[in-house]
Amino acid sequence: MIVKNHNIELKDTSASEMARFRQIMLGIWRQQIEDDKNSTEMLKYVENSQINPKDLSQLNLYTSDSDTKESITALHAQTNNLSKLWRYDRDTVAWTNSDIIEWKKSGNNDYLFKRKAEFVKYYSAVIKHAAKMNGIPPFLLAGIAFTEFGGKPDWLKKGVRSLRELDWSGPDIIDRNLTTTNHPDKTSFGDMAIQLGRAGKELGYENINKTDRDAIQESLLDPVIGIYIAAMHIKRLKDVDFKNTPIDKLTQADIEIIASRYNRGLELSKENIKKNTSYGRSIYKHKKEINNALN
Repeated sequence: MIVKNHNIELKDTSASEMARFRQIMLGIWRQQIEDDKNSTEMLKYVENSQINPKDLSQLNLYTSDSDTKESITALHAQTNNLSKLWRYDRDTVAWTNSDIIEWKKSGNNDYLFKRKAEFVKYYSAVIKHAAKMNGIPPFLLAGIAFTEFGGKPDWLKKGVRSLRELDWSGPDIIDRNLTTTNHPDKTSFGDMAIQLGRAGKELGYENINKTDRDAIQESLLDPVIGIYIAAMHIKRLKDVDFKNTPIDKLTQADIEIIASRYNRGLELSKENIKKNTSYGRSIYKHKKEINNALN
């Protein structure tokens, strides 16, 4: 939503004309709310955030003509602005090279699971808010965060993306027939490990170019923004099979299917997803750890 401030001076206006004017303005306002319910929700939400409610008035959570770059969509800019709701140090629980060394040195996954739980706990308020905005279970979002955090570092993924972009540098006939790597849009980034193409669709891009990928990648590398984008994508995944199912009516089997789509894709049929829901089942293997971190 683009919000602009205007000063309107009314002179010699009758009571009936004023009433009519108010009705028109209320109609415009209702339409803005209908157009972007998520923006309304984010303005209401301060109860569990780390920001002082008095500071909220100083934040511009909406995009404007002046701060929206030509290469970024309005929805992308608005999603980026959600990070203004929070005060986090992204380095506090960041997955680093030292963590990889410690994990491998331990010879088991105890260290890895401990770090995963720390990530969910640190960003638990963000996870709950992002889940609420998108109408998905907080446990589902937290479970995916737990699963995806750790592993390959983003500096390595940057190299993978560069290699893929070189391989897919055209012309089209060569890209379609002679490429040996996955498309650059399938490169995942951030703690939530979202593919650039998936994230781009959630952020309102129709066709993604290199400049778009740069902007999307930058957002995904911010843990807070990455959580919001992941929540948007999980909502889309839920709607594939359970669009009309309230979140409190979703069963464990349902959540396992939605989570498995995060790993396997939204294009597959439900029957195909059911053949392998190991990703979704893995979340419930760590149910106690995830719930403890989330709460």
